[in-house]
Amino acid sequence: MKIDERKTRMTPLKAIALVGLVFGSCVVCAVIFYRSLQTHTVVMVIPNGYRGPIKLVLDEQNGVNIERSNTGEYRLLIPDSGILRLRNFKLLQSWHYNVAEYRDGTVAHAVDNRDGRPVGASTVALRGGGYLAEGDGHGGLQNEHILYFVGTEAEFIAWGTVQAQRNRTPQPEDEVAND
Repeated sequence: MKIDERKTRMTPLKAIALVGLVFGSCVVCAVIFYRSLQTHTVVMVIPNGYRGPIKLVLDEQNGVNIERSNTGEYRLLIPDSGILRLRNFKLLQSWHYNVAEYRDGTVAHAVDNRDGRPVGASTVALRGGGYLAEGDGHGGLQNEHILYFVGTEAEFIAWGTVQAQRNRTPQPEDEVAND
């Protein structure tokens, strides 16, 4: 029995369709997997009208514990200084949603919002979320913190530019006071 070679050969159109199907399937699976990993919501409760950096500092001795509220969310009450000391970062280092609200209960926008709607560049929103740490010279870490910013995209970029220009040189205003 002879096999017709024309019927079994992969044409360029069939190859493109196959690659598109495989790629599309991978994207759908990745989105479903990503959404399934986001198991909790962290609500940043910020001072009314606050704009500027939010610094979450790891302080295992004096920091506050992150407690789950009766709604199932984890709420972080950000002081007027924008600096909050936490006992650990465990909940913030796993997949989660960031949500922001003002102390008066008004919902604030967050770039990483739950509904997936984009936040405009001119919208005041919670942005960032970068983890930073310095080596202690003995193989460990010190000065661990997570930085966020409340403001427009332009304000966030300007603030980030200033931070980069400072080249991580400690400044007097970086000293974290006990809140």
